[in-house]
Amino acid sequence: GVEGVTLDGLTVTAGRAEGLGTSSTGGGLYLLDSEVEIRQSIVDTNAAVGAGGGIYAESSALELNNSTVANNTAFDGGGVALEDSSFSISNGFVTDNVADDDGGGIWFDDATAFNTFESNFTTFARNGAADDGGGAWLQGGDATFFATDFLDNTTVDDGGGLLAGDNVSLVLDILYVARNVSGENGGGLFLDSTSVQTFEGVDLVDNEAYDGGGMRIDSSTFASPIVATFVGNVAGVDGGGVSMTYSDLWFDACTFDGNSATNDGGAIHSYEGLSGSLDVTGSMFSSNSASDGGALWASRSDTTMSTSSFTSNMATGSGGAISLTQASLDVSNSSFVSNQGDSGGGILLSSADHSQIRNTEFQSNVASSGFGGAVATGSSWVDVFSSRFDNNDASLYGGALGLGTGYKQVFDCTFTDNTAGTEGGAIRAHVTASSPLWVGSTSLRNNVAADIGGIFLNSQPQHAVLRNLVLWGNGGDVGGVAGAPSPTISNVCSEFFLEAGGGNLVPASDPFVAGPDGELFLLPASVCVDAGDSAAASTDYGVIGLDWADLSTQMDGSLDAGIVDMGAHYAVE
Repeated sequence: GVEGVTLDGLTVTAGRAEGLGTSSTGGGLYLLDSEVEIRQSIVDTNAAVGAGGGIYAESSALELNNSTVANNTAFDGGGVALEDSSFSISNGFVTDNVADDDGGGIWFDDATAFNTFESNFTTFARNGAADDGGGAWLQGGDATFFATDFLDNTTVDDGGGLLAGDNVSLVLDILYVARNVSGENGGGLFLDSTSVQTFEGVDLVDNEAYDGGGMRIDSSTFASPIVATFVGNVAGVDGGGVSMTYSDLWFDACTFDGNSATNDGGAIHSYEGLSGSLDVTGSMFSSNSASDGGALWASRSDTTMSTSSFTSNMATGSGGAISLTQASLDVSNSSFVSNQGDSGGGILLSSADHSQIRNTEFQSNVASSGFGGAVATGSSWVDVFSSRFDNNDASLYGGALGLGTGYKQVFDCTFTDNTAGTEGGAIRAHVTASSPLWVGSTSLRNNVAADIGGIFLNSQPQHAVLRNLVLWGNGGDVGGVAGAPSPTISNVCSEFFLEAGGGNLVPASDPFVAGPDGELFLLPASVCVDAGDSAAASTDYGVIGLDWADLSTQMDGSLDAGIVDMGAHYAVE
C-alpha cells in the first residue's frame, strides 16, 4: 500500500484483469491499503472478470477530481469497485460502464460501516448493470450525493440510477435523476433498508420501472421530509412516481406531474403491511394516472394530507385522485379539481378506518361510470367538515358524496351545482342502524339528479338526522326509499315543506347570495336567519372544534349572534 500519492493527468486504458483472486480485479488500477488522489485523468476501456473494470480499491481511500471513468466493464463495479474503502469524486464523469452483476458505474461495499462515499458535481450517465444499480450500487457506510446527475442508466433488476441498500446512511441533496430504467424496482432510485438523513432538491424525471418508476422505497427510515419533484415517471405495475412499503414517509413541498402506473398509484403507491404512515404537506399532484388511485393509492398506510392540491388526475378504475383501503385518511386545507375515476372522482375510501375531510374544496370532479363525483365510500367511517363541493358529477348517484355503509357525519359544508344521473345530486347515503348519517349546518343549492337533487337516503332513512340545513333549487331536497320511515328533520329551511321534525321553514324565494369563493351566504332578511337550533349547532360545531358564534353566514362578515342561523358558516377574515 501507498499513502499520500497523487496521480495527475493520467490516462489508463486497455487494462485487463483476467486472472484468479486479486488478479481478477482492477482492470485499470488496483489499490490495497492505499491513499491515492487522481486528478484530471481518464480511466477508459479497461476490463476485469471480477470487480472494478476501471479501478478496484480495498481498505483504501480513493479521491477522484476532475476525472472521467468511461467504457469499462467488470462483474461488479464496471467503472469503479470499492470494498471497505472511502471514496470521493468531484467534478467527474462516470459514463458508459457495464457490470455483469451490480453497479454499472460504481460498486461500493462497506462491511465495516465506517467508510464514506461522496459525490459532488458529478454525472453518472449511460451505465448499465445486469443485476442491480445501473449507475451506482451501495451497501453500508455513509454516502453523500451533492449536485449529482444520474442520466440514462439501466439495470435488469433494481435501481436503474442508484441502489442504496442495507446499512447505508444516505444524504441526497440537489440531484437530477432522469431517463433511468429498471427492469424491476426503482427506475431512478431504489432505497432498500436505508437510513436517509436528507432527501432535498431531488428531481426525478422520465424514469421507468416495473414497480416504482421514479423511486422504490423498502423498509427505510427518513430523518427529514422528502422535498422533490416527480415528473413523467412510469411504472409497469404500481407507483409511477414512488412505490413504498414498510416505511414512514413525509413528502413536503413536492410536485408530482404526469406520472403514470398501469395498476395502482400514478404518483404514489403505499403499502405498509400491518402498520405505517404517509404524510403529505404543501404538495401538488397534477395529470397523474393509474388504474386505481390516479395520484395516490394506499393500503394499510394511515395517510395525512394537508395544504395540497390534486388537479386533473385520472383513474380508469376508482379514485381519480386518491384510492385508500384498510387505513385512515385525514385531508385538510386542500383542493381537488377536475379529477376523474369510475367511482370516487376525487377520493375513494374502501373499508377505510376513521377518516376525515376538513376545510377542503372539491370542484368539477367526475365519477364517470359509478358513484361519488367528489368522494365515494364503502364500509368506511368518514367525517366531512367545513368543505365545499361545486360542479361535481356522478354518472350514477351521489354527485358530490356517495356514502356507503359506515358511520357518517357531514357538518358545515356547502354543495352547489353538483349532478347525479340517478339519485342524490349532492349526497346519496346508505343509512341503517349501524350506518347512521348526521348532516348539520350545511347549505345546498342547485344540485340536480333524476331523483332528489339534494340528499337521497337509501335503505333505512329513519337512521338519518338532518338539522340546521338550508336547501334551494335542488328539484327535490330530501328523499329516499318509497314508503320507508322518515329521517329526523329539524330546523331546516327548504323550498319544499318537510313535515318530519320541528322548526322547518319554507322561504318565499332563494335565501342565498353567492360569495366570491363559492360561499353560500344568507340574505339578511331571509327567514333562515336566527331560526336554527342553537344547542344542536353547538354540538355539531363542537365536533369540528369550532364555535358557530365566531363565524358568519353574511356577506358582510357579521358574526352569527343570538339564535344560530341555519346553513353553513364561514370564517371571518
